[in-house]
Amino acid sequence: MSLADMGVRDLTVCGPSGLSHYIASARLHLRRTQLGVKILESPSLSDESLTPILNDENLTIYAIPLSVNETRQDSPSSTGSSKRKRSKSPPTHAKRRSGDLRSEGTQQQLLSMPDMDSFRFLPSSLTGSNASSWRQRIVDWMFRPLNQPPKPTLTLEENEVDAQALSSQISDPGKQHYTKRLPSFTGESPALSYIVIGPETRGKFDVRKADELGVPKPMRSRLTKGQSIVTPDGVTVTPDMVLSQATPPSAFMFVHCPSVAYIDDLVSSDALHPQKYNPSAELRLIIHRVGEGVLEDSRYQEWMRQYPGIRHLVAAEPLSSNPLVFTGSANVQLRLSQLDPEVFRVPRYSNQAPRLQPDFPDLDVRPLESDVDIRMQPFPDPASGTDPFSAPILPENTYAQTISEMDSPDYINPLAEEYAKAQESVRVNTPQSPSASAQSHGSDVVITTLGTGSAMPSKYRNVSSNLVQIPKWGTVLLDCGEGTWGQVCRHFGIEHANSADPSLSPTNLLLTSGNTENNSTGNDSTWAHATAVLRDLKCVFISHAHADHHLGLAKILARRRALQPAVSEPLYLIASRYSIQHLYEYNELEDMGINDPRYVRVIDAFHIDWQADKADPRIQQSAGYSGDTMPCTNLVDAGWGATVLIHEATMADDQADLALAKAHSTCGQAIEVGRRMEAKNILLTHFSQRYPKMPELDKGESVLNEAFERQNTAENSDDSPPADARHRAPVAIAFDHASFKIGSLWKIEKYMNAIAKTFVEQEGSEPGNGEADDTVAGLATEPPSSPVKKEKRNEMKGKEKQKAAVAAVGNAPDGSNVKESSTI
Repeated sequence: MSLADMGVRDLTVCGPSGLSHYIASARLHLRRTQLGVKILESPSLSDESLTPILNDENLTIYAIPLSVNETRQDSPSSTGSSKRKRSKSPPTHAKRRSGDLRSEGTQQQLLSMPDMDSFRFLPSSLTGSNASSWRQRIVDWMFRPLNQPPKPTLTLEENEVDAQALSSQISDPGKQHYTKRLPSFTGESPALSYIVIGPETRGKFDVRKADELGVPKPMRSRLTKGQSIVTPDGVTVTPDMVLSQATPPSAFMFVHCPSVAYIDDLVSSDALHPQKYNPSAELRLIIHRVGEGVLEDSRYQEWMRQYPGIRHLVAAEPLSSNPLVFTGSANVQLRLSQLDPEVFRVPRYSNQAPRLQPDFPDLDVRPLESDVDIRMQPFPDPASGTDPFSAPILPENTYAQTISEMDSPDYINPLAEEYAKAQESVRVNTPQSPSASAQSHGSDVVITTLGTGSAMPSKYRNVSSNLVQIPKWGTVLLDCGEGTWGQVCRHFGIEHANSADPSLSPTNLLLTSGNTENNSTGNDSTWAHATAVLRDLKCVFISHAHADHHLGLAKILARRRALQPAVSEPLYLIASRYSIQHLYEYNELEDMGINDPRYVRVIDAFHIDWQADKADPRIQQSAGYSGDTMPCTNLVDAGWGATVLIHEATMADDQADLALAKAHSTCGQAIEVGRRMEAKNILLTHFSQRYPKMPELDKGESVLNEAFERQNTAENSDDSPPADARHRAPVAIAFDHASFKIGSLWKIEKYMNAIAKTFVEQEGSEPGNGEADDTVAGLATEPPSSPVKKEKRNEMKGKEKQKAAVAAVGNAPDGSNVKESSTI
């Protein structure tokens, strides 16, 4: 999706069998008809030689599949390895000759399907080549073929009438079935390793020898291209007569061994040798992407020793450091922790590996570091003393510099006066604060906003994700955009021990604000680590099928399913049927526990009454969550009197027309909804990436001020104010990694000036820190004044869109076209 939004026109994606199924399962949120895509799936396992998946003047790449040995999955071997001959796999419909690496279905014709014109046709009933062809048909609908002009874009969300007209012009009898369940994937999905071979560098042209041989200057270019020539004197000159010895191509291998169950196939394979494909290639490096226990296994170690004298770089979660990537964002969090360490907790990180690697005295084995430029061609002469593996891409980490400065006894905080003013304002207003004594209103419930941006991630704001921690009950996750698991790890720290100790439950711990290099992996017993958060998770609510609200869910579910010991209670997943279907289809490639009620119990959001029963004595507090929506009276009614309203505020107040066109809300509109709802607290989130640091709140502030003035006026008169004028709720702005106790949300209003000046201070210190401001992977966010072509990177192209709350389905009484909202 990012590549499509960057303007990339054509893309070839290579992976193991099942890749087409994986991409097709994302059809309702991944469709990009302007992008040309070709899918290459790995060959079947065999002893035949492989053809390259890429071969141009710079690189030749081979993909080598490794399969699981079913009899060796449980534990690593402690004895010496004994190689076995790889047996031929039995022929099945899912396997092809290893030299026939191609797009699934591109050389097949869709077999006769007489029921395709009928609404009763079920793609899930297809098997064999028909199933493969159907997946390819879906991929062809999602993208255009390579090197062809873009297809008509069916933008149902933007203009349904025109989209239907375009749709009627496209003759495709199967399109009515594209939202139905995919055929089951039953093929083999091996792990892929890669061999990458660079170009051979020709030797230097010897001008003196060419002159001695009488080679005319116009003919010399042919010699440099490897062609022999005949001089005017009749002398045959070959390239080796005038060129010095060529530099052999450098090669490296990327070896993916997810578990010890793949080791037998690895050690018995003769495919993982670059010289098999290019005898002159010189192996310089092996990158090992290994799972737990692989590097310690004696069979794997023996295989590694076949390659002495080269660098071995290991990428494995338990063996690698966990450095900060977006240091600018971390710097802001670090500075704001001096304002309020409970709200703005310092991110968890580690610049050192959690535990030592196995000892390899006879090999050069090191952890793979991030942001390092490895020079492969031409490879430096070892005698020169140049290390080709350690050239940093980015300048020195500015976060480390900031910590060093702040630890200095001479450090003077440039914002100390502003922070002190804000803290004094909080202290003075604490007795009169709206929520100071409201212990019965869930003041100890903690909301951690893991992602507060919309559409796509940026440096300061990831996409939507909100963690609600309810003491002595559990945790609820409201939406789960891409990167949510990474945000959980960054906020809570990583615990590799997978502890099942209930005392480590996040809702049973006093979440401290401390963060140091020494406890950054979760060893501090007072810090709830990421694994404990997974165990404590009781419910996940996905508001709708846009990618920025659910792409991170598969990782959360898969991580939770893999916990050992296993979780003791199921997780309740509430989502639309499209989101649920995507997960069921993806589950055929990776077990997320979604088919096992011991791990996950799935609930269709349409079957829930979202109206909280205020008469129920068990309900002491409630939370309203808007998802993506315009101002909605149904949401106001459903969430009336909520303890907290978490409402999207995508647009600035001067972009009300754009908010209307995109079915979003402005900051002022969101605050007005909370005021009408008489919510006790309002938390604004889901800001457009036009405002990566601070949203614009001009009218939002005026809404607050007007209501407050009306309230003061009414209190000093004999007349009672109208209901909507009496209510003045605290309003908080969400930031990534901020943790708000509901009873303390009012403080954020007092902090706003200090927070804004913190971003200004950070912006002044950023030049030269190696980060592109407000960008992710080279994607620049648009300035506030620029017109916006596409707000969402992930607009769903289907006709049906989820209305996540029954109370908010359809047109609201105020005439607004609601997308989704909920009250829990």
